[in-house]
Amino acid sequence: MRESTFVLIQYLSGLFVLVFGALHFASLTFLGVKNLNEALEYQNVLTRYKQIFWLSILGILMIAVTSHTFVGFRSILIEIKQGKKWELFVTLFAIIAGGIIILSGFRTILLAFLR
Repeated sequence: MRESTFVLIQYLSGLFVLVFGALHFASLTFLGVKNLNEALEYQNVLTRYKQIFWLSILGILMIAVTSHTFVGFRSILIEIKQGKKWELFVTLFAIIAGGIIILSGFRTILLAFLR
């Protein structure tokens, strides 16, 4: 993959984090709840996980944050040390580690949805 592709992923995922993070923040502070304590009550959290709209918001936010994080880590590690083998190793590590985190997050979301 070209470096410009990683830069594009970084920019787009940052935009998604901003938009979907704001929606998530709104759901915790003023959308359908009186205050933060009510928003964080166990039953209210489970109710939100059962709604496809909020489930989608959380899933997209998780993918965006994970992608943004690992593309950023990849960029930092490639700046520290150059070389084709190192770049390949760091890229594969970022993809595998990011994939594991995304799968783990979807497992959590799915288990809460099915509960």
